[in-house]
Amino acid sequence: MLARLGLGTVQFGMHYGISNHLGSPGETEIAAILEHAVASGVGYLDTAFAYPNSEALIGRHLAPGSNLKIVTKTAPVASIGTARDPKAAILDAVASSMDRLRVDRLYGLLVHHATDLGKLGWESLVEALDEAQSRGWVSHIGASVYNEAELELVESRFRPDIVQGPINVLDTRLLSSKCFARLKAGGTEMHARSVFLQGLLLMQPSAMPAFFAGEGCACVAAGIMGGAGDQSSCRMSRLCIGTARHRRRDRRRQ
Repeated sequence: MLARLGLGTVQFGMHYGISNHLGSPGETEIAAILEHAVASGVGYLDTAFAYPNSEALIGRHLAPGSNLKIVTKTAPVASIGTARDPKAAILDAVASSMDRLRVDRLYGLLVHHATDLGKLGWESLVEALDEAQSRGWVSHIGASVYNEAELELVESRFRPDIVQGPINVLDTRLLSSKCFARLKAGGTEMHARSVFLQGLLLMQPSAMPAFFAGEGCACVAAGIMGGAGDQSSCRMSRLCIGTARHRRRDRRRQ
């Protein structure tokens, strides 16, 4: 089970998360988190070129020879600017990511913003992905998406080995997507993110920001948790992970 879970690391380099009131963890805590993830058998580590300092922190504190499958993401096209050779600039950014992570090979390289594939010069981005894979820098290429429209855009540009998208108890749009089903049937790995909605779904309703109060997320969470305490949080955790594992589909097969 834990081998199918991934550790997100955006918070390593920036204040991130609705439920986060403490800011970024210190380096000692990051080292402990990574050590615990490895010891527990967590399978994946997710990061990105654009996550401030995250890749460098992972490189410093992840033990060499770890079995964690590292997935990072391309630099935003806007950061490449008016480079004479956009493909080379993107590959240089990938090489920089690998240097910071202190790895010779990545499990996955994803287009961070799927909308970049709809911009002028998108071909350079796809060519860079293919080149990185041909050079043996990455095992799998793919994209990070937010919705079905972005998923269809990705599919129209190249065949992704991995698609990462939001899947949680409040957002199951991708699970009902024909494009999602088609890609998954063809062997594309589907990586669920926002499983806990930045920690929001594990918060007690009374502790949620005012924006989520009323007949929205707080009411849903209260109905699922059925009370306060560790037991209710564990119930929500199981439901969130079960949703991300596409349990609804599994039940139809039984």
